Amino acid sequence: MARRRYQRGSVFLRGKQRKVWVGRWREDVLEAGIVRRIYRCEVLAAVEECPTKRLAQRLLEERLCVVNAVGYRPRPITTFSEFVRKWETTVLTGYKRSTQPTMRGHVRLYLNPCFGEQRLSQIHAEQVQQFLATIKRSARTRENIVATFRAIWSSAKAWGYVAHDPFDGLKISRPHRQRRAFLPVEDAQKVIRSAEEPLRTFLWVCAETGLRVGEVCGLHVSDIDFDRRLLYVRQSVWEGKLQSPKSEGSQRVLKLSPDLCEHLGRFFANGWKENSEALVFASRRGTPWNAKKILNRKLHPLMEKLGSPRCGYHAFRHTNVSIMDSLNVPLAVQRGRTGHSHNQTLFRYAHAISKDEEEFACKIGAVLNPLAPKSEGGVHVSR
Repeated sequence: MARRRYQRGSVFLRGKQRKVWVGRWREDVLEAGIVRRIYRCEVLAAVEECPTKRLAQRLLEERLCVVNAVGYRPRPITTFSEFVRKWETTVLTGYKRSTQPTMRGHVRLYLNPCFGEQRLSQIHAEQVQQFLATIKRSARTRENIVATFRAIWSSAKAWGYVAHDPFDGLKISRPHRQRRAFLPVEDAQKVIRSAEEPLRTFLWVCAETGLRVGEVCGLHVSDIDFDRRLLYVRQSVWEGKLQSPKSEGSQRVLKLSPDLCEHLGRFFANGWKENSEALVFASRRGTPWNAKKILNRKLHPLMEKLGSPRCGYHAFRHTNVSIMDSLNVPLAVQRGRTGHSHNQTLFRYAHAISKDEEEFACKIGAVLNPLAPKSEGGVHVSR
């Protein structure tokens, strides 16, 4: 349907105690397949912010840019909850399985209760800012909820349901950096040395490579190149199922130390049990390890027995980064090994292994090796 005429709309004052400028105009909408022309009414600004009618008219003109555009077409009318149902079946299913439950929770617990009955066209920046102020959760949680909201709105905009951006000017408090659980090298060595196989090898790989626990659980035998001492990170595990790693940059190649390679060779020769998926760490049924069960049933009881700080697998990842810091490993190598998203192009192929990483792999093997004789020297790290 073509635009009928150019609109300027009308502007008027409303309110007694607090006066605001209100804009009004006509807009074509599509409802149940029928085009209807309706009145739109929206608060533009308070008189304190916009003292004259001429300035208020300018604000309204910005709103009318979409309606007055040559290619304007009527927009479908739908509520937020109705649109989300479509979005969940067509878009959310394309996200990783580990991401979907979190985003569904954001919709069910926060977004639908606040915006579910509202039409998409009625949701604007002020409401979103007020909604954000009512969420009594951590700054990180609020940031993630807004990220889910933005993903939904991006689809609504792409499909022609809305044209405005309710996140324009949105203020989000940034999460404060929290102190993460960290194991000093001596404690990490003690835990690894005291663990029984295959947990000992599992923790050693976590500490030396800095891989995320899901990436270690997803390792196949073919991911280890003993001749060149390389480890390929190609998949991850979530809820017992294999999936792609966290991001594109997480698919990487790492150099292993001679110490760990030698230990892995003994592990495959003596302690490893063959399974149908050829996983390095598999359950009795041949499925990937359930990291949560191993944590609760084996690792935490072991730490309590040794008197070590109770923590999770991520503490070994922090230990790894701390060792890299103490050895002055170049930042590019640190990013490449940990799988962060910056500058990953250099580290996607085996031939991209740098001299710095080769040197570090040998050093961390000597520093971390839990089976090596104790020496008076060592590397002191703090985090």
